[in-house]
Amino acid sequence: DIIKEKYISSDSGKFKDKVASPMPGAVVKINTEEGAEVKAGEVLLVLEAMKMENEIKAEADCIVKTIHVKEKASGDKGQLLITLTESGNN
Repeated sequence: DIIKEKYISSDSGKFKDKVASPMPGAVVKINTEEGAEVKAGEVLLVLEAMKMENEIKAEADCIVKTIHVKEKASGDKGQLLITLTESGNN
């Protein structure tokens, strides 16, 4: 599943703390902010690729640590978009 590929596992191998772009595209909208607590399935950002909008969602309950992109910015496949931290581990 291409959407699952966007997550890069952390050193622990359990919680995946880095969200990378699954394809080249442009960030259309960022739906969160640094420090925000998000639930599994919540849309973090929208990435447009080949005229299609793809919702990048949180895989688990977590906290947004760092947003590495800005709206309307273009990026490549594998580019780091967001760094997350586990809820309760800040």
